[in-house]
Amino acid sequence: MNVNVYPVTLCVVSLYTGVKLPINTNADVEDVVDSARIGVPVSFRAISGCMGAHFGRGSPELVRRGLNPVVGCLGYVEAVKGPYRVKYVPTLMGVIDSAIYLALFNTLLSELDKYGIKLSPETVHALVRFMRFMVFWELLSEYEKVPYILSEKLYYMARDCDRRLSQGGCSDDLCEKVRESCEGAKRGIERLRSELLHAAVITKTIAGVEVEGFDLRQLGNVFMKVYNVAGKYAERFVKIGDSAEVWRKLRGNLQEWFSECCWNEPDAIKLLEWVKALEVVHSFYDVMASTAAIRLTTMLMGNLSKPVTPVAAGSENRQSRLRR
Repeated sequence: MNVNVYPVTLCVVSLYTGVKLPINTNADVEDVVDSARIGVPVSFRAISGCMGAHFGRGSPELVRRGLNPVVGCLGYVEAVKGPYRVKYVPTLMGVIDSAIYLALFNTLLSELDKYGIKLSPETVHALVRFMRFMVFWELLSEYEKVPYILSEKLYYMARDCDRRLSQGGCSDDLCEKVRESCEGAKRGIERLRSELLHAAVITKTIAGVEVEGFDLRQLGNVFMKVYNVAGKYAERFVKIGDSAEVWRKLRGNLQEWFSECCWNEPDAIKLLEWVKALEVVHSFYDVMASTAAIRLTTMLMGNLSKPVTPVAAGSENRQSRLRR
């Protein structure tokens, strides 16, 4: 593993799928995926341009350092022979893991960086693999949409929607309403099917089940679905909550109310001061909770890449190393 692995994979995925890279960078550059040809194998030169634009690592040597493990060991990218030179195509696992990495990069990793905490490539890889389980667990719930698809399909068939939608315009209000309900049912079926398909592809890939017949032009949708799920979980590592928000909203509502009737009343002033004090207190403890979460997350990051040491609890619940 090295620091170029996930940036290279992200560039291949971005250029192949057309998904823009929302990388936090100060560089004022044109988005290299604007001219991407979706579904077309990616050239070494294009990868180098993306690496330079988004990661400041565009030299051929750094690109090769990233490509070698992602093609050889990790299986994130496949090398395909073209008429003139080798080009690159992302695998489903490469799309999934790069989406997880990007979600971590934009939330957790950037937050840890503020505290001067640097994670090794091995630790980042272990974290990505850990987050696969969170994505898998979340998207399993998408399978509950199967009965809803069936019920929508039965409604669609009962209304003879195929025939109604194939006809021209309606001559009365009843026909128009039935036609609108058929169009809504059709859109609902397509949406539910799409969500279930992408969830099934992701969960099967993570579980190690081979996925056949998947339209590679849908890889961008797979990427975004994984990114959104992983980003939601990554935020929980560093931001426990915002309890001060309740008091902040209450203070705003009270100020608006008092401005219309009794802004200068002593009781109103005292109440506003009390609510503001509670907001400050909650803000302080929110920061403390988030700081504690970041410290614990840092310890977790360090332990993810370490081998598991067997431990046992003694008679006084003290942990001791197991000896053979």
